Amino acid sequence: MNIDKIQVPRLALNLTRETFDDEASFAGLINWLNVHPNICQRLDIEVAESIALRHQERVMTLFRRARRLGARGGIDRFARELKELSYLSALRPDYVKIDQAFFKREDVDTELLQSLCMTAHQVESKVIVTRVESAEDQARVMSVGADGYQGYVAPAVDVMKRKSS
Repeated sequence: MNIDKIQVPRLALNLTRETFDDEASFAGLINWLNVHPNICQRLDIEVAESIALRHQERVMTLFRRARRLGARGGIDRFARELKELSYLSALRPDYVKIDQAFFKREDVDTELLQSLCMTAHQVESKVIVTRVESAEDQARVMSVGADGYQGYVAPAVDVMKRKSS
């Protein structure tokens, strides 16, 4: 099967820490992207925030290479390390994903959530909240300035086509 002939609108690739820990794995990933530019045009590459913090240079290299080939780069589990958000300006991800559990915590107020969205928007990143499962969740997510959500509520919002305010 020729992978370049796969006909789907978007593909998501969620990378593990091992990909960045091992030089050969990381080089193999970069090589794979170069060999498959047609797939890259439909690819969303995600790394967890903990990986972005640990391997900032490699993630930056990956996102730059991927963008040149038409892919998008995203940070998953955004804002788990609140004191370390400065990495955003270096990586400039296309989007960040905040887990819905973060929104449901009693000790997290609306102003903090709005600040997280504004922080991401300052580097032109879209904000997606994951595990949204009710109309109430959806309303809260959108009220704090998130651009979209991922979960079990329909209809879904196409975050990348949504116009910024």
